[in-house]
Amino acid sequence: MTGKYDPLMTFLRAQGAEGALDIEVTFGQIDRLVGGLPASARRHRPWWANNTQAHALAWQAIGWRVGAVDLAGQRVRFSRRTLGELRDDRPAPRRETTAATRQARQTLTDARPLETVQVRVTFTWLDAGAVALDDAGRLTFPPVPGVPGLYRMTLHDHPDQRRQRIYIGQSDNLHRRHVHYRHPGPSQRTNIRVNARLREHLDTGGLVSLAVAMSAKVTPEGNAAAEPLDLAVKSARLLAENAALVNTRLTVDADLD
Repeated sequence: MTGKYDPLMTFLRAQGAEGALDIEVTFGQIDRLVGGLPASARRHRPWWANNTQAHALAWQAIGWRVGAVDLAGQRVRFSRRTLGELRDDRPAPRRETTAATRQARQTLTDARPLETVQVRVTFTWLDAGAVALDDAGRLTFPPVPGVPGLYRMTLHDHPDQRRQRIYIGQSDNLHRRHVHYRHPGPSQRTNIRVNARLREHLDTGGLVSLAVAMSAKVTPEGNAAAEPLDLAVKSARLLAENAALVNTRLTVDADLD
């Protein structure tokens, strides 16, 4: 797919050579450059994500990123600025290291140690099945109970995907969470984003696997035996969720959403 987008890369290179930091392009212009955008590019915002799919790698490889997409207006803004600059055009405040700051750091470096926090979290992912699309193009999730727990959605086996993408989350009601992903409300921005990403991935040939965890154990420092971690408590779910995120980042060759 990268070859198809070579003309777009040539166009962006030329804009950069002229000193442009931002450029707005219509879908029609890109159509003419690359011989036609896929239908998913016109319907789904995630197609324009700065991720590891081949078309996105094309513009990122020459120093450009997608800064904004207007699906209704059928146009996209590319930018050569950094991600931080895209989020906020204001210059970052300069940090000044004063003598007082240096003294405070040195004081803490020499401070008497108190206790060390060491907690081990253990749980097992259970294969819940596959997320799919029904005949109307709506998401369908495998049945899961309405209990507190964690969930992991793995996006894989897409024709243009080099690495699988993983989304890990927690909820006080797993069934209700998946209902919200299937039917996001107009103000539920995260649910809308996840819904669009999943539908775009499935609609263009990918697979999505769902795993859940409904129980966990915790071993505090000094305890020989693990104790149940109450996933009905949000702080406990967040502890397990972040443990899963860190473990995935360290051990799995994947992109985390």
